[in-house]
Amino acid sequence: MCFCSKYILLKNCILERLRRSYLFFLETVAYMSLKKSYDELEQELILAKQAISKLKANVIPKASALADGEAKFKAMMENVSDVIGIIDAQGITTYKSPNVEKVFGWKPEELLGKGAVDHVHPEDKEWVTKAFMEVIGGEAERLNIEFRYLKKDGDYAWVEFNLFNNLDNPYIQGLLINYRDISERKKADQDLLESEERFRMLFTNMDDTSSLYEVVLGEEGEPIDYRFLAINPVFEAALGVKSSDLKGKTLLEAFPKTEQIWLDTFRKAYKTGKSQRVEDYSQELDMYFEIIAYIPQEGLLSMIGVDITERKKAQIKERENQEKLKEQNEEYLAINEELNERNDEYSILNAEYKKQNEALLKAMDKAKESDILKSTFLQIMSHEIRTPMNAIYGFSELLTEPELDEGIRMEYSKIVRNSSEQLLAVVSNVLIVSSLETKQEQVVKEEVLVDKMLDELLTIFMADAKSSKLKLSLCKDEATNQLKLTTDRTKLIQILTNLIANAVKFTHDGEVVLGCSLKKDCVKFEVKDSGIGMSQEELEVVFEQFRQANKSIQKTYGGTGLGLTISKAFVELLGGTIGIESVLGQGTVVSFTLPLT
Repeated sequence: MCFCSKYILLKNCILERLRRSYLFFLETVAYMSLKKSYDELEQELILAKQAISKLKANVIPKASALADGEAKFKAMMENVSDVIGIIDAQGITTYKSPNVEKVFGWKPEELLGKGAVDHVHPEDKEWVTKAFMEVIGGEAERLNIEFRYLKKDGDYAWVEFNLFNNLDNPYIQGLLINYRDISERKKADQDLLESEERFRMLFTNMDDTSSLYEVVLGEEGEPIDYRFLAINPVFEAALGVKSSDLKGKTLLEAFPKTEQIWLDTFRKAYKTGKSQRVEDYSQELDMYFEIIAYIPQEGLLSMIGVDITERKKAQIKERENQEKLKEQNEEYLAINEELNERNDEYSILNAEYKKQNEALLKAMDKAKESDILKSTFLQIMSHEIRTPMNAIYGFSELLTEPELDEGIRMEYSKIVRNSSEQLLAVVSNVLIVSSLETKQEQVVKEEVLVDKMLDELLTIFMADAKSSKLKLSLCKDEATNQLKLTTDRTKLIQILTNLIANAVKFTHDGEVVLGCSLKKDCVKFEVKDSGIGMSQEELEVVFEQFRQANKSIQKTYGGTGLGLTISKAFVELLGGTIGIESVLGQGTVVSFTLPLT
């Protein structure tokens, strides 16, 4: 018997007892009136009324308290997040809390009198029935299981089910159950597994050496060595070792001649918690390396080693050539002074050598610029990959806490999912740039209904901007109504998405307008914002790879600097042109045109 039924029964018993006492009193008065005087009867009647008043004073508050308890129990059952129920020894449902309708769509009366496993997924029914019988048979006092449960709308939801043996409890006389919908948690677990698999693939397929270590601390808490946990195939090939050979060994045990500069770099990364970069020559391997060391989590150290041997040899060769050119130039100048009669000839030669020298200087400047860009790219990619990976790893650990509040668990799951999407976007952009540079990007043309595509894009971004002061709007002329454009739909959507995302990111408040118009045999798209804008100097490099308007942009807003690069490449690949106008502090307008066919 449930809590509510027990208190209703007790209240009715008290009221029935009061009614019977009053009837007995009336019968007693009627009997006594035959033998006593009026005054005596009146006195007894007064005493009886006083007794009844006392009885009411005791009974009525108890009945009212019982009613209040019943109301509180009912309210609790309607608002608790878990569904509560009772199953008898035959596996029949005898009670369901009212909130079962809110969670699973079933009304309580639709489930009463039916088998407890009737709505269990067919693939789970056999082992769930066996689990129920273990509790009913006394093999277990309680049980916690997860399985799929049929909702009234026909879908199956994953539930976490708790059973408690209360067969000997006179008020319950069955199995007390509570269960909840954990479908979102199951999906988050699956997303996390997929994210971890993507990370393992990224670690395994990196073009540079990558390794993970456990930090070995000395008695004073200082790092003294680094025990191998994992290495990627590039590491194996570059150093001529196998992962199994390094298992259980430390860095100094496996490579006792490791340069001190590497150990100092690792120690600094561990003590400061910040990533460290260093370039060094390994005599043991006869190779130049650029080392990036960082701490993915406390107690661990990760290292990415980039083989820069060819680049360093090229720089050394270039310096030698510079020295030779300098010596030759001085020699020819001396000859020019000694042989005035051949002044014209040597002047020509001198001019040619000057041109060669200038070309080499420009090449050197270009190489330096490329080196700076590569370093910047590595820093950005290290940050853009490490940030979501730290979030995925950290919040994944928190999700394993058994007593974590469900609301917080859902928020953590959302953070893990968003970080996974951010990491996937970074990798996708790098792959697209690589595909563009190797001329492997393909164009798949199809008819695109411009109206529908723009409305869908605006709807997506408006959903993200609802909580801010930013206003998004669409401006198009009547000529674009029902307009069909033959182009690569996927690339066009990515171009517009990149441009709108940039406009939203750099506009704190104000307006972002997406425009579309028909220009003869071309369609013009335009994204206008009232954001931070750019200077003329910044506009000149904004379409270059891994470039952002200025260094503070990356620190404040993040990003890899590939969005506009990819957009420009896609526009040109689709046969169009793109341009940008901006005023610092007032906003930016990016527009591009595509041919109708």
